[in-house]
Amino acid sequence: MARPRKTTSQDNPEFARSSRQFVKSLSRGFEVLQAFIPHGSRLGNQEISSRTGLPKPTVSRITYTLAELGYLVYSSEKENYRLGPGVLGLAQAFSSGTGIAEIANGPLQRLADETRGTTAIGQADLDDIVYIAMRRSVSRIMLRQSTGSRMPMATTAVGHAYLHAQPDEIRAAKVAKLAEMMGDQKARFLELHERTGEELRTNGYCVVAGFWEPDINGAATAFKLDDGQGVLSMNIGGPAFWLSEESLYGEVGEKLMQTREALIKAGIQKLNLL
Repeated sequence: MARPRKTTSQDNPEFARSSRQFVKSLSRGFEVLQAFIPHGSRLGNQEISSRTGLPKPTVSRITYTLAELGYLVYSSEKENYRLGPGVLGLAQAFSSGTGIAEIANGPLQRLADETRGTTAIGQADLDDIVYIAMRRSVSRIMLRQSTGSRMPMATTAVGHAYLHAQPDEIRAAKVAKLAEMMGDQKARFLELHERTGEELRTNGYCVVAGFWEPDINGAATAFKLDDGQGVLSMNIGGPAFWLSEESLYGEVGEKLMQTREALIKAGIQKLNLL
């Protein structure tokens, strides 16, 4: 039996979709599930069709099947769907299977408590970074994200840290794609990408202030995994009035790098996430 390729649609989505091994019907099922991202609100077949571009009859068959399998729950009263417990089971299996929670939760919680911020480790999914481990401080001043939250790669420190950890060829292609997606913010994005690269080379982490959201600041670093292909990025973020740029370039940035070292000693780079 042939072993699966290690390259994925993350690197070349169009190539992957043209492969004879690519199952289009299965892909459409995942497209329907992804329509519920990021908020998980209830959706009807027409809304799902609009979000995915799939014909409504196709969507109807897929949502019926997913509901029968427990990945969606149908409300006959509201005539729409919400995500089902089967999705949560997959998420829990992912966390347990990677071992990320056992390694990361302790150091992340200490960093969050010491800075009164929100800290997380993320992995790339297309044009976003998805949090696969996240901890908050006990302070009321914190971001309302959770494990599974998606952060745009182009406008966040955690995204740029990830990009700069990629091989030059892959990074250049991804940056070019993101730049086109940014529209009239293209120049700002490219300038930010150049600056964050310099900061990562100099400090080991980068800072992005007020780009993703006007009053939110963050700092991030990255890990290259020992398998030679995987990359994880880690951030600390919060309201600008609490996590100022000055603090991120100072004490908070130092604590971020101390946490990075603690995670390396704990074995985070030995994780196999492929």
